[in-house]
Amino acid sequence: MEEGYESFKMEYRIFTKEGALRWVDERTFIQRDAEGNATLLQGVVIDITERKVAEEALAKAEQLRKKEINHRIRNNLQIVSSLLGLQAEKFSDEKVVEAFRESENRIVSMSLIHEELYESGDLDYLDFSSYIRKLIADLLRSYNVGSSEIRLHLDVDRVVLGVDTVIALGILIN
Repeated sequence: MEEGYESFKMEYRIFTKEGALRWVDERTFIQRDAEGNATLLQGVVIDITERKVAEEALAKAEQLRKKEINHRIRNNLQIVSSLLGLQAEKFSDEKVVEAFRESENRIVSMSLIHEELYESGDLDYLDFSSYIRKLIADLLRSYNVGSSEIRLHLDVDRVVLGVDTVIALGILIN
């Protein structure tokens, strides 16, 4: 009121006298005198419980939909990766086999992202440090790198990034 607003709106929860929890939308209008002092508050409180319940149900359905899509993408990427691996076994030319291995590793890097998203439950953001550790371990295993040939030291703090950024960084690391 001191900041000169003419109205305000708030959504909050209340308990009825029977003890039921309800969501309400309060809309209040402030009448002022010539000097700008508040003289009257006039408002209405609207029960919006059904809307809030519907919004929560919609959000849960959306989260489940995203999770299912992520799961399907991950499975499809793993199938493509396996097919590339099987196909590579049919060639003896080392350059061709290497090209298949690189393609397979790129697919695996994307698959790992979807696996991390699926396991975390947050389908929009990802802990990049956890992902990078899994990706590098998978790359080292894929290229049959022994511990004597390459020493790896990761000093990565926990960083949460958006999925699009993680995909781009995963491909670069790969």
